[in-house]
Amino acid sequence: DYTLTDHDLCAHIVIESSLRKQLLVQIDGSCVLQNQLMCLLNEKEWINDDVINAYICCRKDQIHVQNDNKVYFESPFVPSLFKRDGELGIRKDSAFMIETVIEYMQHDMLL
Repeated sequence: DYTLTDHDLCAHIVIESSLRKQLLVQIDGSCVLQNQLMCLLNEKEWINDDVINAYICCRKDQIHVQNDNKVYFESPFVPSLFKRDGELGIRKDSAFMIETVIEYMQHDMLL
């Protein structure tokens, strides 16, 4: 079981007391509104992709420094493209999947 820290409790209060369309997170191009963060307060909800992207942005620099760039961070959007390409097939003139896999192979871990 996880015990809330004072910072967690403060974030919880800010999320609950903010307006639904209020921008609460803006980092490296990721913007998250209050209504998107509400998933963090309900264990039965799925975590929104925008929330995951913001979290990845927060963690990226710290982990890269600690791991000499052995960890590769990917947006949740890209795996859906892989699924699509796997079902529909890859166009011969598209190198997207090949280039992405080569990028993945240069790292020890993919998040």
